[in-house]
This record gives sequence, C-alpha cells and structure tokens, in this order.
Amino acid sequence: EDLGITDLQQSEALNQFGLPGYMGIDPARGERRAVIYFNQRAFIFTGRSDDAAFDNQIVESIRSFRPIQRGEQVFANPLQVVWIQSDGRQNYAQLARLTRIPEYAEQVLRLMNGDYPAGEPKAGEWIKITN
Repeated sequence: EDLGITDLQQSEALNQFGLPGYMGIDPARGERRAVIYFNQRAFIFTGRSDDAAFDNQIVESIRSFRPIQRGEQVFANPLQVVWIQSDGRQNYAQLARLTRIPEYAEQVLRLMNGDYPAGEPKAGEWIKITN
C-alpha cells in the first residue's frame, strides 16, 4: 500500500465510497500519490503542483473517485478509434451518420484523418473512424 515509496509523507488511509485506498506525498518526486482498490483492480493517481490550491484540487479529485452507478453505465462505453480501408465509395458525411460522435461528426472525422476542412477518403486509403 505504499506504492513502492519508502518515505511516503502526509500519508493517510482512504475509504472512498466503500473502496479502500491510501494517499500521500512522494518526497523524492514531490508528487501526490494515491491508490484506490476496486475488486481486483488498483487505480493509481499521481499529481504534482507547487501551489497548495492546486494540490487541494488534486486531493478533491482523488476523493471524488467512486464506482459507476446504474444510470451512468452508458458513459462507460467510450468511443474507440479504429482503422478501416476506404473503398472509395464512402465519404465523411456517410461515415459521420454511423458514428456516435455527438457533434460535428463529419468535421471531426475529417480532422482525425488530416482532411479538414474539405478532403474525402480515397480508395485504398486507411482512415480512422469511431465505433
């Protein structure tokens, strides 16, 4: 629970929404470190600031960690970028209708592929889309 740090300072045990953990400052790096355990996983947080106000924000962020709730499960399925080979018949407007990008999907796809503001995929070209 010491994150491999031999001299953790300002250390304290955590109990985040029923999840055990530990937090402190690594003096060798000047970093605030924390670990929170959930099932078989360990979530590790690292932050650094010379400003006490920012350090407080880092601590607040760590203390806000909690398990996802039922109504939030939709957010647990993020967009993933995948590569496809264009057949030359698809354009970004068509591809945009198939993505879950919430706003400006066509422009985002163009930007992701270096075709912004007006290019289109060419046959045989590998392009990035989201699924």
